[in-house]
Formats: sequence, structure tokens, C-alpha cells
Amino acid sequence: MVADDGSDGGANHFELLLGLTVAFGRHAGGPPDDDGDGIANSVDKCPKVEGTAPDGCPNVDGDKDGVKDALDKCPTVPGKRKDGCPLDSDDDGLTDDKDQCPTEAGPAPTGCPVRDADGDGVLDNVDQCPKVAGTEANGCPPDADGDGVFDANDACPNLPGTEANGCPPDSDGDGIYDADDKCKDEPETKNGFQDADGCPDEIPQAVQRFTGAIKGINFPSGSSKISASSNKTLDQAAKVLAEFTDLRLEISGHTDDRGKEETNVALSQARAEAVKAYLVSKGIDEGRLVAKGYGPAQPKADNKTAAGRAENRRIEFQLLQ
Repeated sequence: MVADDGSDGGANHFELLLGLTVAFGRHAGGPPDDDGDGIANSVDKCPKVEGTAPDGCPNVDGDKDGVKDALDKCPTVPGKRKDGCPLDSDDDGLTDDKDQCPTEAGPAPTGCPVRDADGDGVLDNVDQCPKVAGTEANGCPPDADGDGVFDANDACPNLPGTEANGCPPDSDGDGIYDADDKCKDEPETKNGFQDADGCPDEIPQAVQRFTGAIKGINFPSGSSKISASSNKTLDQAAKVLAEFTDLRLEISGHTDDRGKEETNVALSQARAEAVKAYLVSKGIDEGRLVAKGYGPAQPKADNKTAAGRAENRRIEFQLLQ
């Protein structure tokens, strides 16, 4: 058809074609495509947002794990799963990168199964000593002094210490801890005289006089009654003990070998007890004195001679540490 103006109506054909093109851009007679990205809603995983093939979602992958953000359930954390999240191989809710036991399901924070490695009945997640079987509520062995060294290994189980053996420091190794040692760099002389101060010392002459066999303490033959002639010597001994109040003494009785042994032992014990009783009567604390009868068991001389037997019949004082 020729228009009145001599044209062939081409403009009208163009307008018609354009209208058809626009119409086909929306649906083009095919399936719906709401975001107009050329991917039908039925296969478009982001039907409301213009995207690219093949899924119809925007081509944005913030964590660069190969899963587009629109489909990534963990868009800020790179993951190897199809949903874009890190692997959780044991499905316990902790991703493998944070799971100490990635192939065994377990609770947070470790992701490991709750075990009792030492078999003490206290589970590892609350056991303060998970590798050592214990009897305490916290899963540890007893530590009476609370110094961190278990009683079984603690040389001082009732005294808190800082040393590996559980004891307090003892610099000079004399058995007196530094806190109580007046000479912590010099070992105590263990001689029964002031053994608690931690210092080296010598026994005073007055004390030395009353150690060993004590001459002047006598008894009638076969008797445990102290002869009156012994009082002076015993009074002097009491005076020394009263002056040196930290001294402890063993009073030992000895006999010769004449007669029955059991009789001699009983006699020596009775004589030692008599000396102890005398000193106690002079004000010496009974707790500082120990009486012991040895009978003929510790001779100092030959019992075959009268002089030897006389020497063996004796009272001895021995300082106790």
C-alpha cells in the first residue's frame, strides 16, 4: 500500500515490529522471566534479581569460594561445601577448621567426644587431671597441702612447698626449712644440742659432762634404789637440764653379765626409771626424758674381770635429736 504522501508505509511496519519485540522481551510468548535477565523463573535461582547464566544470580562471590553470594549460606567465610560453607565432616556443628576431632562428633568448644582417658570416672571435659587417675571430685589425686604436688609424690604432704618434691626450700639441706633456719647457708650440727635452729654448734662443756657414762650414780647390789651419795651428781645434772631447756635425754641402764639376762634387763630398766624420776622431782619435764634398760647387751669392758664388770654396771646419758 502506498501512502498519500508517496511513502510505502515503512514507518508503520517498524513501529509494529518494535511493539512485538518489546512484547516478546517480557514473555516473548515463552515462560515467565520476572527479572528480565533472559533466564526463565523456573530455572532462575534469583528470579527477582537480574543475573547471569547458568543460575540467573548476580555474578558476585565475596569470599571467593566459587559459590555466588546469593546462593552462599556462608557468604563471608570461604567454604568447600556446595552451599558455600566450610566442611563439618562429623556434622557436630563445628566446622573442620575449628574442630579438634573433625571426624568424630563432639560438643563445643573442642568438637571432640567426651571421654574419660584416665578411667577415674570423671569425664575429660571437667577433669582437671585428665591423664592421671584421681579420687578427688576434680579428677585429681589427693593433694592435702594444696601445693600442686600430689600426696603420693609429696615428701611434705601436709606442708605447702615450692620445691619439686613438694617441700619448702632448704638451702643447706639440713632438714630445717629456710623459713625456720637461722643459718640457712650452713647446715645444722645434729648433736642433740639446739638442733632446731639450723646452725652449726658445739655441745657446751657443761652439757658434755653429762653425756656418756655418768660417774657418781650408784645403787646397792641388785637394787634400783639410788644411793644417797648419787644426789650431788644428779642435782648437777638437773641444773644443766634446767639451763638448757631444749635438751632431750635418754637415760640408759646397763649391768654386767652375771645372773639371768631377763633379771638384769629388768634391773637396768628399773634403775634408769629411778634416775628419771629423780630428775622429774627436781622440776625437769618428764617429756624430755626417756628411760631404757639394756641389761648386759652393751658391755664397755671385759666381764671376766671385776674391774670390767664394775665398769659395765653404769647409767649413761645420751642426748636425743
